[in-house]
Amino acid sequence: MGVVPRLIRLLAAGVAALALAAAGVAGCGGDSKPGSNSKPATAAADQRKPPRSAEIPPPRLHASDRKTYAAIQRISGDLRAAVTPLAYGTAATIDTTALASDAKTLERLAPQSGRLQGLRQETLSALQSVIGRAPTKAIATAAIGEADRVDDGLRRYAA
Repeated sequence: MGVVPRLIRLLAAGVAALALAAAGVAGCGGDSKPGSNSKPATAAADQRKPPRSAEIPPPRLHASDRKTYAAIQRISGDLRAAVTPLAYGTAATIDTTALASDAKTLERLAPQSGRLQGLRQETLSALQSVIGRAPTKAIATAAIGEADRVDDGLRRYAA
């Protein structure tokens, strides 16, 4: 008969622990008496204002810079799409017709930004490293790395 009193004591201890936990959770609101120094969270959030610089829109990009950014982004993707099958062994050649057209597009662009001028040149040299060369897995892998660097440069420029 010693088992039943022990179960009753364990059950009573469990109920008491739950009651204390529930009371602790219910009482976690802080002191909001009229004379206390604590303020409701909504009042503090309403009093904070963003800095004045947050209200000033960033300067607009020059049209040639917007056009160059979009072209480099697209051409980097074209380069990656053209060389990936060879790099992973699912193709034996690289279709360079679209890449040659992309190179001509890049040559015509004239961005105002020095960063975009550098990215334009980097993308152009990445294309030229593939166009007119015998397709190898090493060339394709290197071109993927160059496309990654161009994409990183675009992300830094956008930031």
